[in-house]
Amino acid sequence: MREIDDGIGIGNSNLFVRSPDNLLSDETYQSELSEATSGPKLSYRADLLASWASVVPDAEKGRGTPAWHRRVLVRLQGFMTICSSTLQIALLAIPGEDSSMFKGVLIENDDAGYRANLVNIDEAQLPEGDVSVKVAYTGLNYKDALAITGRGKIARQFPMVPGVDLVGIVQESLHPAYKPGDRVLLNGWGVGERHWGGMAQKARLKGDWLVPLPAQFSPKQAMAIGTAGYTAMLCVLALEKHGVAPDSGEIVVTGAAGGVGSVATAVLSKLGYSVVAVTGRPKEAEYVRALGAGEVLDRSEFDGPSRPLAKARWAGAIDVVGSHTLANICATTNYRGVVTACGMAGGMEFPASVAPFILRGITLVGIDSVMCPRSERLIAWERLGSDLDPTKLGLITSSIGLNEVIPTAERMLAGEIRGRVIVDVNEV
Repeated sequence: MREIDDGIGIGNSNLFVRSPDNLLSDETYQSELSEATSGPKLSYRADLLASWASVVPDAEKGRGTPAWHRRVLVRLQGFMTICSSTLQIALLAIPGEDSSMFKGVLIENDDAGYRANLVNIDEAQLPEGDVSVKVAYTGLNYKDALAITGRGKIARQFPMVPGVDLVGIVQESLHPAYKPGDRVLLNGWGVGERHWGGMAQKARLKGDWLVPLPAQFSPKQAMAIGTAGYTAMLCVLALEKHGVAPDSGEIVVTGAAGGVGSVATAVLSKLGYSVVAVTGRPKEAEYVRALGAGEVLDRSEFDGPSRPLAKARWAGAIDVVGSHTLANICATTNYRGVVTACGMAGGMEFPASVAPFILRGITLVGIDSVMCPRSERLIAWERLGSDLDPTKLGLITSSIGLNEVIPTAERMLAGEIRGRVIVDVNEV
């Protein structure tokens, strides 16, 4: 007989489930049944059944088999026919193979206050949509961290499952573009804000929001890129559209140790641009150099009040910070240079002057990854497949389970996380 670390044994003819007081095997099953109707045994049988109830779900985590699961249920049904209604109630609490329950992070905001918890969710609670997806991975983005902690007004209705991106497999579809078994991914469209997002094991979505998983990427690689990487690619495309080429001059990337900045640095470097990385974490200097940055500057050079104009240096910029940093970037951008703005980690305000715009003719391009048209999304993902070195993903990403999301969100807002965080929603 093969033993598994949680005390479940599986053999060709024997089965036992370890309880605090008993090993129940085929040899003792009939004798135990004959004694189960006696008064003293009744409470014991309830305890045993509760013990079984706690381990049967392990079969759904790969620690058992469907056949093993069925054998346990058959035996429990045998007890149910001869024991009290107390046991019947316990049996009903055991999830079957077709259970509609799944795990997810749920944000609530009511009289009890704002809070996020890992909970069991019923499929019946899922919002409307024409495609149901079994989620494989999501990402923990800065916006998600703000939503989970309540430090930003991200979630617009409650309860809300956070997670602005996801990748998974279609389970059911009423949308003509998708069928069960298709691998799909999603970024933006208000998921995690107005519609339940990716930080759960199941999602119901509008098919128009989905794009097919690019053949170049595995599900985990796609979420290693995620919304942050897709946003970075939109920034690069905007620079190209406005004529910024590798020989135009230096490109400054702020927040270079974060998700957007990491992917932007890696992509720009591969395309031949000269990248200057800005970070507030000096210890990450070697990390951003490994991604392709030729120079690393401290954030303190950019986070003070800006002059209307300063010495010009940048042909282009990708900024995720906003506020004084964005103002300083604009003030130091070359004549007819291009600045892309896609974040507000430093604040919503923009304390700048019109001088760079009317005296140097610079262009400030806003990057919206949430409502970006599908056609542009497909181009961005296609370009990521060719312009992002996949070997860099190992440097950029770290992985956590769904049960680690809430504490990791706090660490992200504290500036303790670098690169991308992948969430395996089936690791709980």
